[in-house]
Amino acid sequence: LGKTQLLDPLTKAEIFARGLKIEIGKPLPNFALKTVNGVKSSMQKQFRAGRQTLINIWATWCIPCATEMPELQKMQPRLAARGIDLIGINVDTEPNAKIKNFLLAKRIGYRNLTGGVTAIEQIYATDELTVPLSILVDEKGIVRDLIPGWSAETRRKFNDLAGDEQIKTAVQPKKPPKTNRNR
Repeated sequence: LGKTQLLDPLTKAEIFARGLKIEIGKPLPNFALKTVNGVKSSMQKQFRAGRQTLINIWATWCIPCATEMPELQKMQPRLAARGIDLIGINVDTEPNAKIKNFLLAKRIGYRNLTGGVTAIEQIYATDELTVPLSILVDEKGIVRDLIPGWSAETRRKFNDLAGDEQIKTAVQPKKPPKTNRNR
């Protein structure tokens, strides 16, 4: 009998990538965007010479997005110092989505645009919309990394991008001083 070689199982990232139209090493498609004030723009207009762009795809109904975005806001100055521009692209499809209110409530100051259905159709290959999704692209718009979801692993990736080699741990409560009870 001949030997059969089994393929290695796909990683979580590889499984996730199958649901996307975009791929690492390929250009991010250029699609129509609008500022949160309704001014027309495009994906291509977001890239700046000599800088990478971290694009955070989010929605107002996404609970992990509401946690991730303030963390990204805190990292934004460190990302900028390392040549990485941070932008958000909202993919809400409801015309009445309270995007500005969401950004104000979460104190998000980095640039945000709306992509809606157009962005969804250009990024996702299936009907399953997974947010948050962050996409790192180079100055030419070539996808360099995909960072899906919000977890300890994705937080580590963001910290690496921001130049923080290790995640800051929570401050441990101080132990009460020892006292001598035998007086």
